[in-house]
Amino acid sequence: MQDIDFSDLVPASSGGDVDRPFAHADLPGQDGASGLIVDRLNRKAMTPAWVGTSADALSHDRQSPDFGSQLPDIDFSDLIPRPPPATPSTKAAPTGSFTLDDILATPHVKEAIENPRINRQNDVPYGAGADDEGPVTNIDRHVPSAETINGLTFDPAEPANVHEQVEREVMRRLIAAAEQEKGHALTDDEVHAIYLKAHREFATPAEKQWVETRLGPGSWPHYQHRWNGWLAHIEHEKPERPPPNLYLKPYPHREAEFLAREQAAAAAALKGP
Repeated sequence: MQDIDFSDLVPASSGGDVDRPFAHADLPGQDGASGLIVDRLNRKAMTPAWVGTSADALSHDRQSPDFGSQLPDIDFSDLIPRPPPATPSTKAAPTGSFTLDDILATPHVKEAIENPRINRQNDVPYGAGADDEGPVTNIDRHVPSAETINGLTFDPAEPANVHEQVEREVMRRLIAAAEQEKGHALTDDEVHAIYLKAHREFATPAEKQWVETRLGPGSWPHYQHRWNGWLAHIEHEKPERPPPNLYLKPYPHREAEFLAREQAAAAAALKGP
C-alpha cells in the first residue's frame, strides 16, 4: 500500500513525535495501548492491535481466564432500541373513546355497583332502570328478591343494578360527545342508536360478567330465561306506579320490540342446537 503523508494535518511536536490524542485503556498484551494502536500518528495509519497476530495466538488469548478482565466498562444502553410501552389490555380494543373498564372504574359508578341502592316499590318499564340522578336503581316490584341458579342463591337486583348504572353512564357520555360534535340536540333516532350501543356493548357485557362470575359458567342463558318470565308479567307501557325520578330510555315501543327479540334469542340459546 502506498504511504500517505499526513504531516500537514498533524501539529508539529518539539520532540519529533506527536503525543497520542486518545486516553488509552490498559488492555492485556498491549502494554497500556488501546485496541487500536495509535503509534507515531504523524506518518502511520491507525492499525488494529490484532493485525499480524496469528489465529492460534488469538484463540489462546480468548481461552485465557483473564481475557477481557481488564476491559473498560462501557454503557451501550442508549444504543439499544427499546420497544414501545405495552398497551393495557383494556385500551387495546376501545369502544368509542372509552372502554367498559373505564366506565366500571368511574367513582360514582363503582360506588353504585359495590353498594347497591335498590328501590322495589314501583312499577318499572322493562323491569329495571336507574334514577335520573344518583346511585339508585329501580327494580320492578314483581321481580323476586331471591333466585337460585346452579345451586347459588342471589338477588336479581344486583346484576340488574350493574346493567342500569353502566348503561346510564355510557348513554350520557355518548350523547354529550355527539351533541358537542354536531352542535345541536340529537334526534330520537340518534339517541336510540346510542341506547342500543350502550345496551349491547357495555351494559349487557357487564351484567353477563357479573352473572357468570358469581353463578358459574353457563349460567347466563338461565339467568336471561328467568328475566323473560318476570318481564312477561310486567306492564311495560303504562306502569301504575312508576318511579318518580326514572332515567327515561328512548322510544319505549322500540325498546319493547328490541327486548322481545333479545328474549327470543335467549330462549333459543337456552334450548341449544
